[in-house]
Amino acid sequence: ILVFDKSGVCLPIFSQACLRLFGRAPLGVVFDDLLGGTPEKREGFKTWRNAVFDNLLDFDDLVPLAPSGLTSSGGLSVSLAYHPMHGTGGELQGIVVVATDRTREMAALRKAEDERKFVEKVIQLVRNRQAFCLFATEAKRRLGQLAHPELLSAEEILREVHTIKGGAASFSLVELATACQKLEDQIVSLGGGPGNKVTCAPWI
Repeated sequence: ILVFDKSGVCLPIFSQACLRLFGRAPLGVVFDDLLGGTPEKREGFKTWRNAVFDNLLDFDDLVPLAPSGLTSSGGLSVSLAYHPMHGTGGELQGIVVVATDRTREMAALRKAEDERKFVEKVIQLVRNRQAFCLFATEAKRRLGQLAHPELLSAEEILREVHTIKGGAASFSLVELATACQKLEDQIVSLGGGPGNKVTCAPWI
């Protein structure tokens, strides 16, 4: 928990957990800087903060527009919740931020998503076994040709890689499709084009 005022400066009200979540004591630090991100994002939060303290809309209506989370310098996934802190006269004196470490939760969600995709992949392969076997045979042949890039033009290499990428994507072989895309990008960055040779280390 921490609290910041209208100028965004964090007040001397914070929990020790902030030291772990943000890597430093928030006292005197502008909350915009704790959020990190690009200058545009920090400027956007400043605009949001000003709108809140100027009472342009109800607090509850503006909260959904604020950043809901961040990744700390230590790689932690942190969720953020905002609550108004009013003075005795009802005026808004500060905003209480409740930061919660969601690292394990997010890791579990990513693992569950990976497992779901794996199951979908297996089901798709089983349902299209014959087509997959044909793709595997053709991919092996094409990869054999790509093992000798000095014998091919950039156009030929790109065509073979693109074909493999398309087949991999159709069977949800994400890692293979991603590798093919990176290889395509590498060839283009090397100046590969129709009729040109590509000089690079074998990738197979």
